[in-house]
Amino acid sequence: MTDEQLEEILKESRRLTIPAVEKNIFSIGGRGHYENPISDLLAFFLDVHEIHGFGDLVLRSLNEAAGLSSDDIDLIATPQREVQTTDEKRIDILFEGERYVTMIENKIRHWAANPFGSYDAYLNEKYHNKRINRVLLSIRKETPPEGWVSLTYKNLLARIRENLGDYIIKNPYSKWLVLFREFLLNIEQECEPDPMTNERFEFAYKNYQAIYELQKIAIGYIDELLKRGLDAIRLDSDTEESAVFSKKQVWGEHGTALLFHRKNWGGQSNITLLLSPTGLFLVRLYVYDIQDCDVPKLREMIVNDKYMKFWTESKTIRCFGDFENSKLDAILKEIQEVAQILNSYYSS
Repeated sequence: MTDEQLEEILKESRRLTIPAVEKNIFSIGGRGHYENPISDLLAFFLDVHEIHGFGDLVLRSLNEAAGLSSDDIDLIATPQREVQTTDEKRIDILFEGERYVTMIENKIRHWAANPFGSYDAYLNEKYHNKRINRVLLSIRKETPPEGWVSLTYKNLLARIRENLGDYIIKNPYSKWLVLFREFLLNIEQECEPDPMTNERFEFAYKNYQAIYELQKIAIGYIDELLKRGLDAIRLDSDTEESAVFSKKQVWGEHGTALLFHRKNWGGQSNITLLLSPTGLFLVRLYVYDIQDCDVPKLREMIVNDKYMKFWTESKTIRCFGDFENSKLDAILKEIQEVAQILNSYYSS
């Protein structure tokens, strides 16, 4: 296949690009998909007595979407999180009223492989005099054991949005409404439809040979970038090939990360080159095992108008970012200059 044909197919593929999703306060930190904080917030909004002021909006919407009794909206206590069973298993969310108890198993990016039998035994023993509701709440449609209701977030959010209109009309604008909107938006993004639409499937079916060739080009491109990055941090005095080495990591929607290491940096410290899906290059530094007393010296050597962002990970990993540029020559020169700074730091 010729270069001209590949270019035409690339032009056609741009038509199928999925628009970028709206950022929210949960996704910015890269933790929006974690089950625990989502469960914490869900339990908060389920509490009809909490200060958010939504009353039974979320609880009523949950019951309606799951097909539970509409009478099960009275709460006699605050919804509980991580309720421990007799055999030390943990229930995500549990709340109860005078005549019922409801348990929610919350699944975001994981399949439902839970000890449902343990949950049932605990509920049957402790709440044998109440109606027991068991809800498996998940991003994907699941098939739970008998006696459990499978509810997708998509259906729950649809019902919440239907009921939210009345609340907005009757209540003033508040910070809790802003937070609630961000919470819903964050979960909606987890529920995004499969990117392989029928149109994309047909495109791939008709152009698979070209796509395969483009994949090989992309792999070769990354391999060449790894080679050039290693050349940028290699010294004339290096006597062995293993003095420098690299790693490749996939950082999800953020792109592909190429990590460049030198042995004399301790083996873990690295200069990371992030290949953004937008085509932009970003350079970031991760300097490992730096104690607090050594941070001022390190920051004095690195921090300048290109690396104003500084943070710490895992207590002793000092991180600097981000130098951005769309020109490869400028990026490779920057990697070389930063490598010289790290060499100076580790040799001093």
